[in-house]
Amino acid sequence: MAWGGGDHTRSDGMGRRRPHQEQTYGQPGERRRRNSLPELSGDEEYWTLVGCLLSFFSRILCLAPDMTSSRFINTFMTTMAALVRRIINTTSAPAAIGPYSQAVVVDRTMYISGQLGMDPASGQLVEGGVQAQTKQALVNMGEILKAATCSYDNVVKTTVLLADMNDFTKVNDVYKQFFSSSFPARAAYQVAALPRGGLVEIEAVAGVGPSDRRLLMGP
Repeated sequence: MAWGGGDHTRSDGMGRRRPHQEQTYGQPGERRRRNSLPELSGDEEYWTLVGCLLSFFSRILCLAPDMTSSRFINTFMTTMAALVRRIINTTSAPAAIGPYSQAVVVDRTMYISGQLGMDPASGQLVEGGVQAQTKQALVNMGEILKAATCSYDNVVKTTVLLADMNDFTKVNDVYKQFFSSSFPARAAYQVAALPRGGLVEIEAVAGVGPSDRRLLMGP
């Protein structure tokens, strides 16, 4: 019997040999390798890789319990944290004016930096007072959400910083236009001052993935 390269043959049990047939898929004439994988989108490929690596390291811990020292575990957790940390950046929202990112995704949670009422093109605060700045800040937040394939429905908590708490009602009037039902959790504070002399700043936390607020409203 031959071992090595060349055409492989299989015996049919009667001493005769017939060529190995490659299995076909789909329409006649189409062929695909048995072990070929379907094409994945960018997000699917990212999370598939993360899942494979988690499974790999889990197997290491099971097969080699002596490696579960504090040093190994710390290294493992640091590595996994780096794997699932993703920076969100879009030119449709104002560029960062300090050493921070527009948003960071860790696992399935996105943390959005505080947004001022700044025009993305000019980098200047919009005119029109606190309501105009509130609207622009929330529009900027929407662009960052969109860059992560999310929407306002994904937001689970916001924090509103005001230069003057007397503007709270005016901010709410605009805020309700963006979060119309099943509002996210929120905190609001008056601060001594905001960057660039802004009147309002809004930060948010959002869940990454499909979201339907109707499921959260209850009966």
